[in-house]
Amino acid sequence: MPEHLRALVVILGIAIPAFWLARRALCDGLMRAEDFDRRRNLWFAVTLLAFLSHSFWLYIALCGVMLLVVGSKERNPAVLYALLILAVPGFEQSVPGMGLINYVFDINHIRLLNLVILLPAALRLGQSPALAGSGRWRLCDRLLVAYILFSLLHRASFDSATGTLRFGFYLWLDIWLPYFVVSRYLNSIRDFKEFIAAFVLGVAITAVIAAFETTRHWLLYESLRYALKLPTVLPMYLTRGEGGGLRAYVTTLNPIALGYTMMVALIFALALTRDVAARWQAALLIGVLVIGLFAPLSRGPWVGAAVGLLGAMAFGQGGALRAIKLLAIGAVVFGLLLISPYGPKAIDLLPFVGSVEAENVTYRQRLVDVSMIVFWERPLFGSPDYLLHPALEEMRQGQGIIDVVNTYLGVALYSGFVGLLLFLAPFLVAGFFVWRSLRRLHPLQDGYQSLGRAVLGALIGAAITIATVSSITVIPTIYWLLLALAVSFIGLAKHDPSSIDATAASTDGPNHRAAAYAYSRQSRAMSHYTACSHA
Repeated sequence: MPEHLRALVVILGIAIPAFWLARRALCDGLMRAEDFDRRRNLWFAVTLLAFLSHSFWLYIALCGVMLLVVGSKERNPAVLYALLILAVPGFEQSVPGMGLINYVFDINHIRLLNLVILLPAALRLGQSPALAGSGRWRLCDRLLVAYILFSLLHRASFDSATGTLRFGFYLWLDIWLPYFVVSRYLNSIRDFKEFIAAFVLGVAITAVIAAFETTRHWLLYESLRYALKLPTVLPMYLTRGEGGGLRAYVTTLNPIALGYTMMVALIFALALTRDVAARWQAALLIGVLVIGLFAPLSRGPWVGAAVGLLGAMAFGQGGALRAIKLLAIGAVVFGLLLISPYGPKAIDLLPFVGSVEAENVTYRQRLVDVSMIVFWERPLFGSPDYLLHPALEEMRQGQGIIDVVNTYLGVALYSGFVGLLLFLAPFLVAGFFVWRSLRRLHPLQDGYQSLGRAVLGALIGAAITIATVSSITVIPTIYWLLLALAVSFIGLAKHDPSSIDATAASTDGPNHRAAAYAYSRQSRAMSHYTACSHA
């Protein structure tokens, strides 16, 4: 049996029981059974098409038609999108052109989802102002559009007309379209939780596959590259340390990208524990994601997860107590790890204090120093050919590449301080308003509190992690989705009246009625403020 078919058997053997358990865990409080079944079937269909089509272009065509037809019946396309993001690796090929145009654009799995799931959804939003919310421009929208326009103009300053048009198409397809659809479609707390649950489910299945890859030393999805007749790519950074374990990456095609997705999903999962059918199911979900976080042996996401989880616990009402509890639990777990037989090996893997591949930390520190030399030569608008600067030659590695493993440095060197500021502005503004919303939410609104803390914690964790890796594979897709979730949460926390009614209806006694009354007054006062709303 060919290797890719054996890999398919393993993947199905993991996914079938995983979806069986997930249906019992999620369908009571987070997702309708018929919606779950349809999305689950599409996940399997996409996976089977990828492994059985034996042609990249046949897979793109069949999958595109299937998702267009079946996806049109989807009640919330954003939720389906969240589940399918990690279903198939993001192998990329160029759509052939004609005449003077060598190729039209590069297509991969996520761009296919953007075209056949999100684009029809965006068109429906344009036809239905009710679905689009207020329909008015929000502050975060304007900041994001400013970044996109600047990036396009910056590209036009050195690229050809066709290259600039193609780059503009990528900006619209990869950044604006996911942000627009997700930020508009999540119009209730149920939609918000459903989106997060679908994303966590997709990542949890990936986590189990990652554990298999690490323990069995078998990258399951690499065989798919050959089955689809794609060019061979020599994977890098496959092991951690001399004689170390295999660093899994499943469909993300990079170990740090896998750890990054696990970090975001783990923070989100903690916000859903009360909505899962049984406590043991919630504990199992958290355990699976923790295993998935450690499977790629990527230390940047570990740091991001630690700080992001601490932030998610510390913000909002009662944050200090939650943070203390988290630190206490972390100290106990760390102490047990130290006295276990795996203690010394685990310590060696830790960043800054461990001895395994300590040169990677040194490389990143030196990269910052050298990059500052290049940056200050063109601080405002950067240089598109910064990698050709002689100062960066000392950073060239044995593979013959200069790996700018820092998203912020990459943006600053490419587009200068102006580009970096415009890149950061939407996230900083959205993060600030999420934090302000948490401060103004009533303590009785724990559902909103937990979701807001999760979004803010994920933003913090992502901000730390992308300082250790460039924006490759699924990394930018997820941080633009985090921005959309932040904007959606701000609108929900400010405008959704059902939360006030639910709080008042679920409590008894004069104290609770007084609290609900005070909360309703506070909510009316909040209407005088704008949080990422129209100017």
